[in-house]
Amino acid sequence: MDVHQHGVDGIEVTRDAFLDGKVVLYQPKHGHRAGVDAVLLAASVDAAKNAAPRIMDVGAGPGTVGLLIATRLLDAKVTCVEIEEGLAHIGVRNRDENALKERVEIINADIFEHMEALERMGLRPGQFDHVVSNPPYYSDDSGRVSNNLLKRRANSMQPHGLDRWIKFMTAMAHADGRLSIIYPADRLDDLLRLLTGRFGNLQIFPIYPHAGDAANRVIIRGHKGSRAPLKLHSGLVLHEADGAFTNEASRSLRLGAALDMGAC
Repeated sequence: MDVHQHGVDGIEVTRDAFLDGKVVLYQPKHGHRAGVDAVLLAASVDAAKNAAPRIMDVGAGPGTVGLLIATRLLDAKVTCVEIEEGLAHIGVRNRDENALKERVEIINADIFEHMEALERMGLRPGQFDHVVSNPPYYSDDSGRVSNNLLKRRANSMQPHGLDRWIKFMTAMAHADGRLSIIYPADRLDDLLRLLTGRFGNLQIFPIYPHAGDAANRVIIRGHKGSRAPLKLHSGLVLHEADGAFTNEASRSLRLGAALDMGAC
């Protein structure tokens, strides 16, 4: 489904279906658009041992990942944090139209603000069981920054921004909390450097476009404070030779099945 709409907080949007139509969301027509990465990141969050887990999506855009998690995990309480006011407003509309108002909170905030300001918005350190993110991955001076404002904000990071992003996620996770991030595979060394000493028991899950290709994305899941060693999984092949999704990919992308990332 791809029905063009206009006038959601002044942003031209489309209305798109996820999980075989179980979730239908508005997102910007131009700029960064959620797709496979968002669904796989949501699928990396498995059912928690405790009831009503608290989950945070950092840099949530129009709420795609958080709403997919809330749809998959029926007892989860999800907080989506997004800096762009227009995208946060679209997130509120997406939440309400998918009947998730009781379990999903949308907060328009800059995670680089002082912690005192964030606490006034209800973001208190150590309150989340699982923190997730698809963070920006280009630096502002990389030469690969889009002219589209929303896409630029979604894809580019100010100098030392990733370090501050990971510090924020670390602070928000409680002492036994988990973290999930999807990131370009060729930037994996940046993430590992920043996660060292903060999260252990790292599960690295490569995403391959086709069998025989190099991975273009990785999902990393970790356990705060753990000293367990890193584990590299075989990962997921997305497409068959004819371009169709593999059966394994379809289970997560269409049916919402959790990725098999082992215990963490």
